[in-house]
Amino acid sequence: MSSSKPAHPLWRLTKTIAGLSLFVLGVVGLFLPIVQGVLFMLLGLAVLATENRHARHVVETLKRRYPGPWKQAERLRARLSRYVKTTSDKQSEDEASGDEGSSRETP
Repeated sequence: MSSSKPAHPLWRLTKTIAGLSLFVLGVVGLFLPIVQGVLFMLLGLAVLATENRHARHVVETLKRRYPGPWKQAERLRARLSRYVKTTSDKQSEDEASGDEGSSRETP
């Protein structure tokens, strides 16, 4: 983890359970045509990598072995991060200005 303060044990447990659940769903998805198995396995590994050194090692190996898809994933992450930031900034500006959107009454 990058922060100087260690995470709360309950938060770490929650992330571990979420990561394992996503990974297991991915394994099940390999055999079911409805669920995208590889996608969920990678998401599970990404979540687990924040708390587990073995998962972090697997992610680092995948980064080295497949740099092209990893760069695409990083670009997508950056775009999503900018989108979430601009959306949250716009919502906070609307709240600060008192603009409630559809809750306004028209005269």
